[in-house]
Amino acid sequence: MKRLFLFLIVFVQAIVGFAENWVDFAEEPATNPDGVYVITKATELAWVAKQTQTAVFDGSLIITNDIDLSGKQWTPLGYNGSTTTGATGFYFNGSIDGQGHTISGLYANYANSGLVGMSSGECKIKNVGVINSYFASIENVGGICGNAGNNTEISNCYSSNVICKG
Repeated sequence: MKRLFLFLIVFVQAIVGFAENWVDFAEEPATNPDGVYVITKATELAWVAKQTQTAVFDGSLIITNDIDLSGKQWTPLGYNGSTTTGATGFYFNGSIDGQGHTISGLYANYANSGLVGMSSGECKIKNVGVINSYFASIENVGGICGNAGNNTEISNCYSSNVICKG
C-alpha cells in the first residue's frame, strides 16, 4: 500500500509539474579541513546542482544525512539544460561518498536524468542509495547516474522504488 501511495504522489507530481526547482533554494555547504563539501541537507545538494548549470564541477562531497528532495523539481548534478536529445552541458567530474545515506523524492525531467545527470573524467560515486524517485528523459536515465561517461566509477550504490521513464 505504501508503494502504491508513493507511486501516486510521484505520478501526480509528474503530471502537474513543479513551480519550483531546488536550485532556486541553493545554499553553499561547509567544507571540512580537506576541502570536501559536507552535504547535510537538500539545499546544500541543490547548490552543487546549481554549480553544474554553468561549469564542470570537480569537487568532492560527503553526505552526512538522509536527504529528502520531495516537493520541488530536481536539477541533476551534471546538467545539460534540455529536455531534448543531443544537448550539451556541464559534467559532474567530482566524487560523492554517501556514507550509506539515501536521497529520496527526486523528480527530474531532463535529457540525462538521475541524481547525477552527466558524469565524466574521474567521477566516483559510492555508498549512496536513491529511493522513492521519478526520472523522465528521452535519453540516458538512471537512479544514480543517467549518463556515466568514461572512467566514471559507481560502487556500493542502489536505487529502490525508482521509476525511470526514457
